[in-house]
Amino acid sequence: MFIRFILLVASFYWISGAQANPIYLEAIEQRPDEKRLAESRKTIHDYREIEIREDLDQQLPPFHRRPQQPISQGETFCQMCHLPLPHRQSLWTRALLNMHSRYIACSTCHFRPKNVTFAYRWLDFSNGQVLEADASRFRAGRDLDNENLPDGNVKIAPFWQDQPAVPLPSSAKAQDIARLWREGDTEQKIQLHAQLHRPLEPQGLSCDGCHQEKKPLFDLQALGANPDQAKQIQRHVLPQFFKRNYDKEQKIRILDLTR
Repeated sequence: MFIRFILLVASFYWISGAQANPIYLEAIEQRPDEKRLAESRKTIHDYREIEIREDLDQQLPPFHRRPQQPISQGETFCQMCHLPLPHRQSLWTRALLNMHSRYIACSTCHFRPKNVTFAYRWLDFSNGQVLEADASRFRAGRDLDNENLPDGNVKIAPFWQDQPAVPLPSSAKAQDIARLWREGDTEQKIQLHAQLHRPLEPQGLSCDGCHQEKKPLFDLQALGANPDQAKQIQRHVLPQFFKRNYDKEQKIRILDLTR
C-alpha cells in the first residue's frame, strides 16, 4: 500500500522539469513513522465535515460584526483542506492566532525544518506574485475601524532559494495532491495525511518568536514596517502577557493586560 502511494505522490514531483521543487515537497518524501501514521489514522477516523453557516447575522446577538471581506478557503496550500480560521484548541489564544492567519501563511509558523534559514516575503497567493515591502500591509499604527482589512490573499510566507517554500494552491503539484485526496481510499488518505504533516510543527511558533527585539523570526523593516510599527509589534502587550505562564483556567482581567 505504501509503495503504491509513493508512486502516486512521485508523479507530481517532476512536473516542472528543470525547476527545483519547493523544499516542502522534498521534506515529505521521507516515509512517516508509525506514530505519525497512528495520529493520522485517528484524525481521519474522527473527521467530521464542518458546515460554515451563512445566516449568523440573524443568529448572533448585537455587537457581533462580520468582516466586509470574508476570508475564503483555499488561499494557501494548507487551506486547501484546513479551514481559514484553523486554531480551535486554546480558548485563550485561538482568536489571536486566527487573526494572524489572515496575513501570515500557515507555513511561516508550522514549517521550520532544521538547518534551514528561510527568507520571508509578502506573497500574493492568488497569483503567486512576490510583492515589494510595504508598511500599509501591517495592522500596527492603523485605524482599522475606518479601513478595509488588508487583502487576505497577501501573506508573509517563507522562501527558499528565491521561491516559495511550499507550493501554491494553484500549482499543478498542489492540484495533484488534492486529486490524490479526493480519489484515495481511507488507507491512502491516512498515508497522504501522515506524509503531508510529517515535516510540520503541530504547535507552531510561540508568540515571542516574532514579538521580540533581539532575534525575531523575520526582519520587520525588510518587510516594509516603519520603525514605529516594528517597535509596536515587537513590544506588543499581549505576547508579554501570555509569556507569564498564567494558569489557563484563570480568567483574564483587563488590569492584567496593563502590567
